[in-house]
Amino acid sequence: MKHPYKRSLTLVLFGFVCFVFPSTILAQNPNNPLAYGNQALLFGSHQGQSGFGFDATTQVAYGVGLGAFLENPASLAFADGSSIQIGLRVTGANEDATYLGNSEKFEDQQSSLGNVGFIYKYPTRVGSFVIGAAYHQLANYQRAVSYSGQNTENTLTDQFKLPGSTYSDLAFNTYVTDVGDEFGDWDESIFRSGFDTYGEFLGVFQQGEDLQSGHNGEYSIFVATEFRKNLMIGASLGVLSGSYSFDRILQELDDQNLYNGIYIDSDGDELADTDIDNFIFTEKTESDFNGLRGRIGMLYQPLQQLRIGFSYTLPTRIEVEERFDGRIFSTFDNGVNFDDSIRGQFQYALTYPGRVSAGLSYSFGNNWTVALSADRVNYSELEIDFQDETLFDLQQSENTFITQNFAEGAMGYRVGVIYQKADEITIHAGYGMQQSALQTGEDSKHLFSIGTSLPMGGPWQLDLGLQYSIFDQQSVLYTYGEFDYSTLPQFTPGATIRAQEIERSTSLVQLRTTIRFVL
Repeated sequence: MKHPYKRSLTLVLFGFVCFVFPSTILAQNPNNPLAYGNQALLFGSHQGQSGFGFDATTQVAYGVGLGAFLENPASLAFADGSSIQIGLRVTGANEDATYLGNSEKFEDQQSSLGNVGFIYKYPTRVGSFVIGAAYHQLANYQRAVSYSGQNTENTLTDQFKLPGSTYSDLAFNTYVTDVGDEFGDWDESIFRSGFDTYGEFLGVFQQGEDLQSGHNGEYSIFVATEFRKNLMIGASLGVLSGSYSFDRILQELDDQNLYNGIYIDSDGDELADTDIDNFIFTEKTESDFNGLRGRIGMLYQPLQQLRIGFSYTLPTRIEVEERFDGRIFSTFDNGVNFDDSIRGQFQYALTYPGRVSAGLSYSFGNNWTVALSADRVNYSELEIDFQDETLFDLQQSENTFITQNFAEGAMGYRVGVIYQKADEITIHAGYGMQQSALQTGEDSKHLFSIGTSLPMGGPWQLDLGLQYSIFDQQSVLYTYGEFDYSTLPQFTPGATIRAQEIERSTSLVQLRTTIRFVL
């Protein structure tokens, strides 16, 4: 059957509300990268708590530089003196994706400012008093994946046909969905329409790319002092500021000309004249966010060679402004095209849970130190606030989903070895493991790092570091509706929500270069 009418777009606000809560309307899935809980994990990530910003070198009980306050502000009380530093980072991402039995690789590289700031150590007769300010890039969201394959089970249009889908009107207006029967009270995928049997599907070739980019940085001030003999305390206050972008392009193509009937009226003369060839779906989400983050810490040195540290990063409220664009561009066998798009913006807030850290370091011989630490975050306490009482039910649903699916006590462990020869060279190496933020997550992250500090003559010092991280992830490409056609024609078909997944193996290599000027 062909379209008996062509629906116009509803208000952008309605389509936007559906976009804001795709997991609520189309069933929530913890592996969906566009789910608000998963985006919140990116926006609030602690240093050491994200696959994008996780540092394998622990500094909870042994601070080795300006960034030590991110783990424990008290550690800076052991600073040798005042200094100014600036650092750059080069990050390379490699993604191996397996989709519908096919494997593809994608590579990307970015350069960015890693940190800049100063430490000032007040001259004191006894004890220590240190202040400072800095900017640090906490996380780089650079990721990219490409995928392709013949899908004989489902199609992206099986999502568009669902009531409440953000893109249902766009899909109908571009003829990638059609009315399901002569009553016109439910929609069907164009790839399932026109057959003698409801829901029949011949398959479709899919190919696409997902690109993520952006960063999360913190502008901070900090203070550390020897509160009592061998007992250091410290605190920091920082402003989080970052941006995140998610770009997707996905094409579904009848490359085998399986759909070659005379089915669709493409010129409005009420006579069918063509069939579907392909459509291209694009969507882009851009978010800007900021928040205020505080840390407190203590470090005790009961023996000359032993340090014990504790720190607590307070929960962080983050304000987010999000913008999105979506578009469907369809092409038919006779070359006719249809195009429709939607856009909107939204503001919301989230509360990111606090982090508890503990560590110790032990020095032996004349030059060696071993440092250990553990972190714990209760991700189930993450909370979304849509800041609109009319959306209260949806907000409750989102937060209940987070409570039920996010880990109550995700742990991170790190171990480091430092070799330091006074005024000559410092070498450090580390390993870290971070558990998944999801209760059933299989994306634990493993990191390895090595670095050195070299004198350059006079007050100048060069720090070089190399970090390698790996993790596997099963990610949702899209959710879709599996219709039960047995209720027809008496009732419209009900839908069971399924997920089309893609397996991803990611490796990140980061090169860090820092120049330090000792005052």
